[in-house]
Amino acid sequence: MLRKIWIIGFISVFALCTAALAQRDRLLDTQEGTIPAEGVSQLRMDVAAGSLEVIGDPEATQVRYRAEFRGEDEALLNRMQFDHQVRGGTLDVRTRTDGRGWGRGNNGRIDLTLWVPSSFAVDIEDSSGSIKVRNIDRDVLIKDGSGSIDIKNIGGNLEIEDGSGGIEVSGLGGSARIRDGSGGVDLRDVGGSVIVRDGSGGISVRDVEGDFEVESDGSGGIDYARIAGRVSVPEKKRRKW
Repeated sequence: MLRKIWIIGFISVFALCTAALAQRDRLLDTQEGTIPAEGVSQLRMDVAAGSLEVIGDPEATQVRYRAEFRGEDEALLNRMQFDHQVRGGTLDVRTRTDGRGWGRGNNGRIDLTLWVPSSFAVDIEDSSGSIKVRNIDRDVLIKDGSGSIDIKNIGGNLEIEDGSGGIEVSGLGGSARIRDGSGGVDLRDVGGSVIVRDGSGGISVRDVEGDFEVESDGSGGIDYARIAGRVSVPEKKRRKW
């Protein structure tokens, strides 16, 4: 009897938690639009909580965006912001959410997708949430607090400074420098060299035209294969495929 009561209580608590999370994830509003890209060569972003996706298009002559505002209630919308402004040759994009932590009242996030000319350089500063960048011909710079990072088909160099979350990179024309606090790092098909500094989490690197160096690694194995240049990896961590 007690076991049955415990199971019913657990199911009830689980249902309440699921409902609360669903409430916090309500789609409150969507903004869509375009921004002229004539004379613009760089995208610079300073974004708060929410997912972010930047997709390059070699045929694009303008920037197209979609911003989805998510949270508990309509009142939260008044404290959420999505702004953009062209300054010189740079498109600045900024989002702001409620700014209070979980358990301290309403919270929100803005899930943002941008379709941009592939010729843009991209500079992202992100507090939390997943990041995806695709099909950019120039350099990409990312400074991220937490959340997964997925990068594909970048023509220039890549630099990532990440607090936590897995990092996956494939199809990079230039070199990569990765500084990661925690989370796995996976790089493949790199035209230049790779330098990694990792706090914890496994490192997997393959098909690199230049050198591969691990400056420091706290925990987790290091796997590598088909490195054309010099390899500098802590001896006790080496595991060549």
